[in-house]
Amino acid sequence: MGENAKWTILLDLDDTLIANTHLYHAPSLRCCTLISAALGEKSVHPLELLKMHLDVDMAMVKTHGYGVDRFPKSWVKTYEAAARRAGLSVDRKVSAAVMKAAAAFTRGPFVPFDGAKDALMELQREGHSLHLVTAGDKRLQEKKVRASGLS
Repeated sequence: MGENAKWTILLDLDDTLIANTHLYHAPSLRCCTLISAALGEKSVHPLELLKMHLDVDMAMVKTHGYGVDRFPKSWVKTYEAAARRAGLSVDRKVSAAVMKAAAAFTRGPFVPFDGAKDALMELQREGHSLHLVTAGDKRLQEKKVRASGLS
């Protein structure tokens, strides 16, 4: 291609243009705290809860994809499995608290990586066609783009 060739560039958002993975850490820790408190003396180590959750969450990707509700639902399923394993009844109030805590990842802040905005603006100035390709929930991804200033 020549020096002035225009390209169609496909871009991913999460952990490519904006930092995202860390937004799942604090909610996960909060869910571990809620579950541990609910299970009391029958609670397992938080690392075991995190492993249980990872297994549940990855299994749910197959059925729920990267829908916005998958992560909170997988934490509720983790709580339910841990409660059953401990021989305890599932408490709907705990399930609701876990669901709410896990959903915190949707609140941001959604911060672009250093230089991301400048790089996109330069590519746009050069006339390249930029497109966002994502497996994530459309409304959440649009919210992230707006909140990050990358619109």
